Amino acid sequence: MIFKKITLCLLTLFCISNSLFSEKTAYCRIVIYRNNPSTEDGTAYKIVSNETLLTELQNKNYFAFYMPEGNLNLKAYYMVSADLEIPIVKKTTYFIRLDVHREDAKQLAKMVVVDSITATKEMMTCKIPNSHNPIRNNDILKNQLGLSIGGGWSFTRIPVIYTTTSSDATLGFGGGFNGTVFYTHEFSEYFGTDIHLCAQSSGVIPSLTNASVDFTRGCISITPFFIIPINSDGLKRIKLGAGVDYYFNAVLNFDMAKLKDGFNEKWNYNSPLGYNITGMYEQIFSNNLSVQAGGRLCSVKYRFESSQGNYAPTDTTFGNPSGLGLFFLLGMGYRF
Repeated sequence: MIFKKITLCLLTLFCISNSLFSEKTAYCRIVIYRNNPSTEDGTAYKIVSNETLLTELQNKNYFAFYMPEGNLNLKAYYMVSADLEIPIVKKTTYFIRLDVHREDAKQLAKMVVVDSITATKEMMTCKIPNSHNPIRNNDILKNQLGLSIGGGWSFTRIPVIYTTTSSDATLGFGGGFNGTVFYTHEFSEYFGTDIHLCAQSSGVIPSLTNASVDFTRGCISITPFFIIPINSDGLKRIKLGAGVDYYFNAVLNFDMAKLKDGFNEKWNYNSPLGYNITGMYEQIFSNNLSVQAGGRLCSVKYRFESSQGNYAPTDTTFGNPSGLGLFFLLGMGYRF
């Protein structure tokens, strides 16, 4: 019940936050270039933006990157350095020229903001190659199909078989193996929704050679999530979500005929609703490829419904088991 309340509170918070941040934050495009007349200038100046090294800019070359609205701090250095700090406005492209020249046997460097007409003319005249064409947040494709696999453990384990080593082989109704096909849609830079179709299976621990007990089930999950960008272009991010799970085809399969007084049996459980809290790290490597890793805490309560044999649970241990479990997942997605 507490898990349900926490999940519903997080869902409410996501809905409120989504309305507050519904206007997408546009990114600014920054283009820094060099077109010094001397063709013998082979030095490469390190370009640093807000304490992050971006590139090493050679003569007759340019570098483009994106950042959100705010203050831009640029530094270029090799033997001498040049600094520039300007406020930038969203949905605007800024052209900055790095001028390197000699004066009285000294090398001097300076960065100046140039209007788009002059910058375009100078860049075309010098035939400056595009040294970098980064993915910006606005260019990140918002739909994704992918696969993930993982495993986890159940917070509650039930003794099933007493082994010859005087220990219990236990079963959890949560955790185990998890295989998932997922679809993701991102509504904005900060919000999206995952739809997962999962196949889950958990067995007894330790495993036995002459018997097995497996609990298998399917699950459909809808999980809204909040995106926390780690870097300025949004290609590295944390996704925090909370959602609702629908479980189906939940079957507890006993295969213990080889044991003394053993039996083969299948117990069917209901199709309950569950809840999840999810945290994932995602990195986008290209326009179409992304990789993610993280964890999912799931809570669900099952109820015994029918038996395909002669037995049935006599108490809540197997009659109303808890599926509280934690999964660790690794996945890959295709963006489109």
